[in-house]
Amino acid sequence: MHAVLGIDASGSALALGVMSPSGMITSILELGYRHNEHLLPEVKRLMDRSGLVPEDLDLIVCTAGPGSFTGLRIAMAAAKGIAFAHQTPMVSVPTLDVLAREHDWYKGPVMPVIDGRKQRFYGSVYESGVPSVEVFDLPARDVYLRSEGFPGVLLCGPGAQELESALKAEHLHLPAHACIRRSQRHVCVNTLIEEGLTRYKRFGGDHTTSGPVYIRPSEAEEHRRGL
Repeated sequence: MHAVLGIDASGSALALGVMSPSGMITSILELGYRHNEHLLPEVKRLMDRSGLVPEDLDLIVCTAGPGSFTGLRIAMAAAKGIAFAHQTPMVSVPTLDVLAREHDWYKGPVMPVIDGRKQRFYGSVYESGVPSVEVFDLPARDVYLRSEGFPGVLLCGPGAQELESALKAEHLHLPAHACIRRSQRHVCVNTLIEEGLTRYKRFGGDHTTSGPVYIRPSEAEEHRRGL
């Protein structure tokens, strides 16, 4: 692969990257979930800096979720639009898989968490890079209880700091056996592209009907159901 575009809009930050023969160029925009107006212009800016046009892309990679409903839809639509227009393969990668891969240096269990808002958190537990539990959508106290089953667990991901704050508000502290990485505020685009390349080599591109991974109904669906 000579040229790969990576897109993540699953959180409050918009993270983009272009890998080309001349190297990697990335962009992180802290937009507060206002991705729609900035995504395509920023993609064009990065492509121009890389000396590429969309026809040069060999692969497009984006996060599949969980995460922001709107951000995931915007990123997936943009990735599919570019892929379809230029007959470029596309691969979507579960957000938690990317976050876990960033911590494959850690020898113990890894629990990446994403702030799901509404005082809940998305997450999973990975051991040796493989998920040990199903993706969960839980309040802070239940994430705390889940972590107790994995001695030496590393809590990480964009929601780790918010989880710690939520636990303190309930007068809970991380278990003595756990550690936390607070500095990770968004997906690493380099890792996203690496994971996308790995998946593409193993399984090929996404089917045209693929879509974001939603763990809970959107607010619009909840209103329709009267939840």
